[in-house]
Amino acid sequence: ASLEGGTTVVDCEHIVELKTGSTGALTARLGAELAGLSEDERERWAQIGSSIYSAMQVASDINDVWGKPLSPDLANCILTLPIVYACRTLEGKEQARLHQLLCSRTSDPSHHQEMRALISASGALRYSLLRAEVYRQRAISALSKLDLQPAGALCRSDGTYASQWGERSAGPCLARNR
Repeated sequence: ASLEGGTTVVDCEHIVELKTGSTGALTARLGAELAGLSEDERERWAQIGSSIYSAMQVASDINDVWGKPLSPDLANCILTLPIVYACRTLEGKEQARLHQLLCSRTSDPSHHQEMRALISASGALRYSLLRAEVYRQRAISALSKLDLQPAGALCRSDGTYASQWGERSAGPCLARNR
C-alpha cells in the first residue's frame, strides 16, 4: 500500500463499511429474511449488522496497533484507520519518521513502540474510538426502530429476563425501556 498521496481517512472508513460492514449487513439481512420479516425490517437489521461489524473492525484495528507486542498491521504497512489517520495528521519530521518506519516493514519491537508513540501523538486512537462509537450509535438507533416483541417484553431494565425456563440473570437482553 502506498503512503504517498493515496489512501485517505474517508477511504479507510469506506473500506471498513464496504468490506466488513457489508458482511454484517448480509448476515443480519439473511437472518431477518429467514425469520420472515418485512423488507423494512430486513433493511433495519442490515443497518444494524453493518454498523456492528464496522464498529468491530475499527476495534480490531485499534487492538492490532496497541494491543499486540508486534503489530501485523505495523509490520506489513497495512493501512487501517488509525494508521492512515496518523499519516494524514502528523506533519514534518514525525510524519516522515512514521512513513519511514511503516515502509521498512520492521518487526523490531522498539520500532513498533516508536510507531505507536507517533500514531498516539496524532490523536488516531481517540479518532478511531469515536468512529467506533458512531457505528455503535447507528446500531442502537436502528435497533430502537424495531419491534422486538415478544422478546423485548421479557427483557427487564436491570439486565435480567424471564423465559419459559424461568428467571435468567445478566445477558444480552435488549430492553426497549432503558
